[in-house]
Amino acid sequence: MLIYFHGNCAFSLPNFMTHRASLWDTIRLLHLPPPADFSDQSDMGQSRRISNNDYCSQRWHYRHIDCLPERIACGACTEWLRRMLIDCHTHVSPSRGDDLLRELNRVAVTHAIVMIIPSAMTITEEGDYALEINDMTLERMREDNRRLGTWARDVAPNPLPRVMNSSFHDRRQSVDEQTENNRRDLPRRAALLPFAWLDYRIKQAASFFEQLVARYHFKGLKIHQAFNGPADDRYFDLVDKAVALDIPIMIHTGFRESAPAKNIGILASQFPRGKFICAHLLEESGLNAKSDYFRLANDHGNVYLECSYVRHPRRLREFVRAVGADRILFGSDFPFGAGDIAWDLTKVRWAGIDDDAKEKILWKNAAALFEL
Repeated sequence: MLIYFHGNCAFSLPNFMTHRASLWDTIRLLHLPPPADFSDQSDMGQSRRISNNDYCSQRWHYRHIDCLPERIACGACTEWLRRMLIDCHTHVSPSRGDDLLRELNRVAVTHAIVMIIPSAMTITEEGDYALEINDMTLERMREDNRRLGTWARDVAPNPLPRVMNSSFHDRRQSVDEQTENNRRDLPRRAALLPFAWLDYRIKQAASFFEQLVARYHFKGLKIHQAFNGPADDRYFDLVDKAVALDIPIMIHTGFRESAPAKNIGILASQFPRGKFICAHLLEESGLNAKSDYFRLANDHGNVYLECSYVRHPRRLREFVRAVGADRILFGSDFPFGAGDIAWDLTKVRWAGIDDDAKEKILWKNAAALFEL
């Protein structure tokens, strides 16, 4: 029996077909060529037949359905996405940094927000973060980027360094060899825009964050409610610093009772000049319903919604109808979530919204928010 793993769930093929309820999913799962009579539903509600001419010979994906590098390889894919693709929620760690870069390259993501924990270096016996070691490690990461020729494209008045994991130091490969490998990839690889995942318990956390922004070009602050809620006034100094620097603040929601969406509303009211991003949009019984997210966005014009856990195109369409497309951001939560950015893109492609709304979600809103 064929077993399909999706997130934390496993489905046998018949159950998977019931769970997804679409012939298209079965085709993707089995890597089958398109049947002669297969039709899909276009954005305008008109039925369109998919022929073998729509099948990309490079891989098993279909043109105009998945946003994948086939549009570069065969030159005929995804007319609906022409310029940027910005993933507003990814993660990197020493063991997964290369996986992230490969995935971004595979899906032709142009920019990705990556959550980095600067405090992951060491902690002193007194419980304080050793900023000197943090500083040394960040400098080493920046030097890696410079020497290996992996600077990001000019996405702002000043070039942003692409912060990559420091595992390059463990590789037995010369700088010249690595640079040549970069040249063999896409002409320009994704620009990583780092967010600092900080805890208010760090001594002088606000000044440390300011240093990350000024010296290492960090583009945002990440607060994880599951560990320490942002409504705690001890976070206010850190949030106030981000607001003063005009830096967006992403706040985790879902998975635990300590992470309700309403907490973001508290901060949004306390800091009306702040730019807040509600992460995930995960709907859970008794915690966060879609109505809670609707209310949050409609009550606070300074809150954006990142949709990495909106799992169905129909649900994304409901969000667009309820709050508009101007403050919805595409995100994948890679390598968590579905673990496949291309799969996450299908919910935007099939949401039944117009092309302008799709472009806003996939890159325009983020480009404006992060001043790219």
